[in-house]
Amino acid sequence: MGRYLEVGLAKALGGNARQMGREAAAEAHAQLRQFAPSLAIVFVSAELDFEEVKGGVCEILHDCPTIGTSTAGEICNGPVINGVVVALLASRHLRVRVGMGSHVSADFRNALRQALGQAGVLDYFDSGHPFHHMMSISAPGIPGVSSALMIVFSPGATKRQPSLSHDIHTYLRRYSANRIPIFGGSSGDYLRFESNRQMANGVVSDDSIALAFIESEVLFGLGLAHGFSPTRKGALITRASGHIVYELDGRPAAEVLAEILGIPLEELSKDATWFSRFPFGSTDVYGNSILQVPERSWIEQAGLRVHVFVCTAQEADVRYPG
Repeated sequence: MGRYLEVGLAKALGGNARQMGREAAAEAHAQLRQFAPSLAIVFVSAELDFEEVKGGVCEILHDCPTIGTSTAGEICNGPVINGVVVALLASRHLRVRVGMGSHVSADFRNALRQALGQAGVLDYFDSGHPFHHMMSISAPGIPGVSSALMIVFSPGATKRQPSLSHDIHTYLRRYSANRIPIFGGSSGDYLRFESNRQMANGVVSDDSIALAFIESEVLFGLGLAHGFSPTRKGALITRASGHIVYELDGRPAAEVLAEILGIPLEELSKDATWFSRFPFGSTDVYGNSILQVPERSWIEQAGLRVHVFVCTAQEADVRYPG
């Protein structure tokens, strides 16, 4: 049986940032035997100088298409802290195009169009273009697979700006008619919520979208599982503005959330991990049940107890898992 795809995976710990970028990229590259790298994916600890890491990676991989993100912890056959992880995909059967769009917080749609245009794939998201319609016949009779895959890194939440990753994902699904598997997530900074970074083809930025569009004769599928189970507890968002939820069931949102979790109200603002340990689920426009994770709560504002929280949900029915 022929080999169609190779993967290289390596981590680097300790040393200066440029050396770590070089070391991880070189070790991952040494694992390739048959093909030149088609795409490099770089995960960088928020503690490190991303520009220096990028410089080290580029010294080894040169003009290989590359995307990357700062993280809240890395994974390389196990958890990694304060490290650099480089993953390489290599095949003559892959066509990879990379793009970046900036100023997500000001206009995420414009940033997405910029990233898709830079990658040269905007036509796939234009319902009037033949490329858009080709996606529906790429894998006839095989539901859930596609000849294209998108990897997307988008800005994570900060104390000044909620994450727009959910909006970005929904936009991409809507304008690709939900036919392209999308993999990725929000950039992180070890839960400090100060800043996070993205990289595409040698450019490091913040408040940006970095994406890779991969086409292949080999078909892609995507699976997702989580360990949460539903509960009978639920609440309806009754007042919201953008990503700020003010009321659940006609009461201050944070009060209701604290009651459902069974914790004192003040605990919500002390520990952000409550939200990731006990997220809630909602049904999207495609009928899929997805997890929603509040980003933070505001217990007091201008001396008033307003009790709101910020999340990626708009006005929607909310069902909390237990």
